[in-house]
Amino acid sequence: MKCVIWFFWVVGCLFAVGCRQQEQRDAAEESVRTKLRQLHESMNNGCVGITKIGAIGGVINDWISSVSNASHRTGLAIELSDAILSVDLTNQPYKAFFTNGTGYAYSPRDSATTFYPEFVNATCWIMKEHGCSSRAVMEFFFKALRKYRDASFGIPLGIKRLPGETHEIASARYNCARGAYAFYVETMSQIRRSLLPDRPPIFYVPPPELQDEFKRRLEPFFEFPSKDEFYNYLLPGIKRPPPDPKKLEQKSRNDEVEVDI
Repeated sequence: MKCVIWFFWVVGCLFAVGCRQQEQRDAAEESVRTKLRQLHESMNNGCVGITKIGAIGGVINDWISSVSNASHRTGLAIELSDAILSVDLTNQPYKAFFTNGTGYAYSPRDSATTFYPEFVNATCWIMKEHGCSSRAVMEFFFKALRKYRDASFGIPLGIKRLPGETHEIASARYNCARGAYAFYVETMSQIRRSLLPDRPPIFYVPPPELQDEFKRRLEPFFEFPSKDEFYNYLLPGIKRPPPDPKKLEQKSRNDEVEVDI
């Protein structure tokens, strides 16, 4: 009889321990999901959501790494990718509503678009780190890149006020369009440089077996106006000064090494 009682006591203890461990695992996963929801909400409001912009990947990876189950970590990485893809990059106001005390005006639309590639790059790395397939990572990348391109070039151009705009908002829209173009060009330049065989990638690059397809699918994203063409759209009828020969010479040196896309 004592043996039977002892057996059930041991089973009960093991069951209780198992329940506590499961509760801890569930709590860890729910904590990550809460942080992902908060991040999504913050980005939807034109905020970065993470204080150190250069540490986005490390911060989010630490969240997901706190979950002990590998398959659950994979699931959370996929949830992260879904959250990043569902951010609305076009509903934030052009007008700055916050200054950080240094006189720099913070524009939600400008911030949302500018920092989006950082989150895309970090998410690609996290998906890879936590067991998502190379195909899934690449498909996420192109969906996010398309979203980023559409937001960057979706701002109405021109300095003249649109119907219902104040002069202040028109000026803010102009600045957002100019900034979005500059950052898009820089992002695509980073992607191009990441494909160079003798340089460490600074942006997502798929494994070798997918790189031919990757380069082919990248081609449309390099079809954007030159700087002069863009400013002709942005400021129609306003002549720009001739380019500085020294700057052209420097640009030529910088562009000597290219990647065939």
